[in-house]
Amino acid sequence: MSAIPVLLYVHDEEHPVVRGWLASRDHWRANRDEADRYAQVKRAALAAENVRPGTYQRAKSPYLEHLARQLTQPGETRGTP
Repeated sequence: MSAIPVLLYVHDEEHPVVRGWLASRDHWRANRDEADRYAQVKRAALAAENVRPGTYQRAKSPYLEHLARQLTQPGETRGTP
């Protein structure tokens, strides 16, 4: 059996990264259309063969950076770039 690479993060529950992950999760739960957009971004990244961890993350970055701005700057217009 061959090894499967795994990306593991270990952070305190109050770490800004963890708070961001939880805020994103809560946003997607409350906004199904945004969850669907993110799923489409991920499907497009995979379709373009961005399957290595670094390239897959970079392919999702524009959407995730936009979402982070939405979640931290109240009043910004909704929608993805």
